[in-house]
Amino acid sequence: MNIPNNYQFSFNSNNAEKKIKKMFGSFPSTAHYAIKDNDDKNKVEQWGEWTLKSFPDTNHAGYFSTNSGLGVGVSLLKNGTPVMSQTPLELESHLMAQHSARGRVVVAGIGLAMIILSLLKKKEVTNLIALEIDSEIISMYPHILSGESKKLWESNIKSGRLKIIKVDCKSKFNNDILNEIGIVDYLWADIWNDLGSIEALGITQHLAEQLKPKQCDYWGVEIFIAIMSLKKGEFMCLKTFKEVAKSLKLPLSVLEMDGKKLKMYAELALVSAKNIYIQERARNNKTQPLHVTL
Repeated sequence: MNIPNNYQFSFNSNNAEKKIKKMFGSFPSTAHYAIKDNDDKNKVEQWGEWTLKSFPDTNHAGYFSTNSGLGVGVSLLKNGTPVMSQTPLELESHLMAQHSARGRVVVAGIGLAMIILSLLKKKEVTNLIALEIDSEIISMYPHILSGESKKLWESNIKSGRLKIIKVDCKSKFNNDILNEIGIVDYLWADIWNDLGSIEALGITQHLAEQLKPKQCDYWGVEIFIAIMSLKKGEFMCLKTFKEVAKSLKLPLSVLEMDGKKLKMYAELALVSAKNIYIQERARNNKTQPLHVTL
C-alpha cells in the first residue's frame, strides 16, 4: 500500500497534532487505573476470565502517528487474549467519538472505559449509556479505576448521567431496553477485538437500525472507507471517499464534512490504514490480520 511521494498532506510529522486538534478538537484523555498506582509497572490483577495488566509503553505505534508512547500502558485481556489497551493507537482511533459525541450518547462496549470517561468530561454530553454483555466487566467498575477517573465514574453514576445496561449488542433489543435507552443523539460502537474486523460494519448497522441515532461512528471505520475508496482506483478522490461512506447506510460523522475538514479526515483515514497494515505485517501474523487485501 503506497502513498505517492508527491502528495501534499494537510499536515506533517511536525505539526500533525496541532492541525488535527484545530480541525477535530482534542484526542480522548487517558484514564487512571488502580493498577498504575503501584511501583511495579508490570503488575497484573485478575477478575474471573479478565486480566488487567500494565506494561512499559515508551515506543508504541499509533493509529495516525508512527512513534509515540504513554510511559505506562494498560491492557485488558480475556483468557490471555488482549481485548483493549490504553495506548496511542487506542486514543487516536477514538478521535471521532471524542469529536462528535454530544447530547444523549450510547457507547456499545465498556472495555477499559477510556472513551466513556473521556466523553463524560465533555459538557456537550448530557447523558451516556454504556451497553455491555459481560457481568464481570460491569462488576469491575469503579474498582478498576483510581483518582480522578474513579471519582468521575462514581459521581456520574450517582447523578444518573451515566447508566450501564447489561445487554447483548448483537441481539434484538426488547421494548424495555429500547425505552430505557431512549433517544440517541450519538452512537459509538466498539465490541470487536481487531481493527478491520469483518463483523464491525454489520454490528454497527444492527445497532443503528434499532437505536436510530442521529449520528454514529464505529472503531476502525476510517480504515474500511479508505481501503474501499482505494479499491475503486482513485487516490484521494474526496467524492469517492464520501460515496463509499454513504454506501455504509449509517449516519456517519464524515457525511457532515466537506472542504478542508473532509480532506483531512480522508488523509487521516489513509494514514491509519497504511499504519495498521504495516503493524500487522511487522507482527508476522501473530495476531489476526486485517480482513482486507491492500
